[in-house]
Amino acid sequence: MTPMPTGLTKDAGWQIGVSRTLPHPLPVVWDFITSAEGIALWLGPGAVLAPDRGAPYRTAAG
Repeated sequence: MTPMPTGLTKDAGWQIGVSRTLPHPLPVVWDFITSAEGIALWLGPGAVLAPDRGAPYRTAAG
């Protein structure tokens, strides 16, 4: 069996991951990215996330 190339998944196709270490405590970062301001920066203005795991969401772009 030939191994799959890095980034190629069995079912979803190609995926990429990006990470960055920030000089702030995790609770401070989490509180910001889950705030209305953080969600707007992350997903765009008007996006609303439910606090439930796996819950769907909608952005202005669909």
